[in-house]
Amino acid sequence: MSSEHRRITLTEATDGRWTAHDERANVTVHGDTRSGALDALDEAIEAAETDDNDPPAAPLYELVGLVDDEEADRVRERSEQFRAEFDERVDQTRRELSDQN
Repeated sequence: MSSEHRRITLTEATDGRWTAHDERANVTVHGDTRSGALDALDEAIEAAETDDNDPPAAPLYELVGLVDDEEADRVRERSEQFRAEFDERVDQTRRELSDQN
């Protein structure tokens, strides 16, 4: 066991479930009981500490070659349109909020 101190916060929700948070690891988990939340926290911290820092698997790479270039271009164009519309809505909301102040 490490001599390093850890700060763990346990919080009971109104529905009786528990939340456990480890500040050093910045990991938060939930459990039906206090011990369940603590067990889940131990598992999550262990997984985080043993992570080999490989980038997450990219399941979309498996789809390469499954669509033709024309379809890929349509998807790319629609994605760009979506992003532009999203950005415009965010800007509009910011302007409206700014006008309210």
